[in-house]
Order: sequence, then C-alpha cells, then structure tokens
Amino acid sequence: MKKILITVLMTIFCAAIAGAVNCGGSFGTCQCGETVMANVVLTSDLNCAGNGLIIGNNGITLDCADHIISGPGVNSDFEGIYVSNKNNVHIQNCHVTNYKYGIRLYHADNGFVEDNVIISNSNGLYMTYSSGNTIQDNQVFFNTGDGIYLGYLDDDNLVEDNAIVGNNYGVRIGSTNGGSDNNELARNTVSNNNYGIQLDSGIGNMMYRNYFMDNTFLNAYEETNSNSWDNSMVGNSWDDFQNGPGSNGEYEVPGPGDGIDHYAWGNGCFRRMGGLLICRVAVEPRPGMGR
Repeated sequence: MKKILITVLMTIFCAAIAGAVNCGGSFGTCQCGETVMANVVLTSDLNCAGNGLIIGNNGITLDCADHIISGPGVNSDFEGIYVSNKNNVHIQNCHVTNYKYGIRLYHADNGFVEDNVIISNSNGLYMTYSSGNTIQDNQVFFNTGDGIYLGYLDDDNLVEDNAIVGNNYGVRIGSTNGGSDNNELARNTVSNNNYGIQLDSGIGNMMYRNYFMDNTFLNAYEETNSNSWDNSMVGNSWDDFQNGPGSNGEYEVPGPGDGIDHYAWGNGCFRRMGGLLICRVAVEPRPGMGR
C-alpha cells in the first residue's frame, strides 16, 4: 500500500513539474526556458538566464509580437529559440539577442522563420540537418559569428528578402562534415559583414538578385564547384564589380571553386538577360529593432 501511495505521489509530482515547464495554448503564456507545446503569442519581453524558448511540437506557430528574448551572453551555451526534431514550425516577429545561437534549427524541416530581428548573438540563425525551410524578411544584424548558417545536410531551403548586416560571415553554407545542397538565396541585402557569403561545401545552390555592398574582406568566396551565382536570367549586384565599356557582365567569385555570375552588375543594380537594369535602395532597420 505504501509503495502504491509513493508511486501515485511521484506521478503527481512529476506531472506538476512537467506542466510548469510547458507553455502555449491551454498551458498559458511562456516564460524563459519553457517548452512551447501549442500556438502562442508572447505578451511581454523575456530576459533569460538560460535558454529562451524550446519548441515541443510539430506545426506550432510562435509569434513573439515584436517582444525581445534576451539571453545571458554570446559566450553562453544557450539558444534563444531552439527547434529540435520538430517540423512545420513557424517562428515570427521575434527579437532575439545575446545568445550563442539566436535561433537554432536541428532536424527541423518545412518551417518558416520570418519577420524576426536576430541581433548581437554569437550566431544568428544556425541550422543543421534541416531542409525545406523558408527564411524570409528577417533582419540579421551584428552577430559575431555567422549571420545565417546552413551547415550539414541543410538542403532545399529558401533564403529570401533578408537584411544580413554587420556579421562576421553574412551567410555560410556547408561544413567540413559535408555539404548543404540546392538552397536558393534571393533578394537578400548582404552588407557590412566581414565576409558576405561563404560557400564551403555543397552543390546546386543558387544565388541571384542579392545585393553585396561594403563587406570588409570579400563579398563572396566559394570553396566548391557546381553552384550557380545567377538563375540564367538574373545575377547579383556587386559593389566591387566594375562596369566599363565592353564589359561582358561576368563576375568571378573568389576562391578555388568555379563560381561565375554571368549577369553581374554593380552600384546597387543587377542586370537581367537582355541588358535591363533594376536598382534597389538600401534596407533600413525596422522601427524598434534596437530597443
């Protein structure tokens, strides 16, 4: 009888603990370190001494409603938002700062990361083994490592319309463990990083209609072969590309790879097949980004 009572009490105790660390839906609003089990909209900023929020179910939408999730420092081992082995997750309107990993996706497929401000972390958006995701309309600013990292087996992701500014590496694709393939990077502003885009390994990646400007050392660097720096109609804008009379419109990407942008242009413009110029103004930070 005593063993049965102890078992019942332990079960109730464990359930109470489990309930205390879950949030979203019927679990209520989220606090630092909790696991999001259902759709949730944050109602306040989170100033965390450890992890921010952990996604605990497939198909969840985390809407931070422009609230800040702030961590204990870029030299910590914590994540602002962590998605592990969960698919179809939607992360939006989050301001994530002061973490080792601002947003981390691990074995997370077919999700959306959009309209976030990922600022002043060690690594901004850090992905491994994650495919089919859409990364769009984010401001990825001033991260001391990688702004966006597509590491090992991150395939078929779409990275578009992001402002990637002031990081060490704006975007880094591939790793020494293996490549990331068939990713599409389009209409991103890649500026004021030490290195714009570094392609370490992978094939079938396509970069076009991106704007490279004011990167300290290199706008782009390619270690590997069999990737595309245009889409056969439209290339990228490179601020170090000289367009003189008789230019054939090609930009050779530095590095041992075979990367060539066949429709390159400069001065904030890119060239379509047939010679049409399309120009773009610089992306401004979203209001409230630095609050």
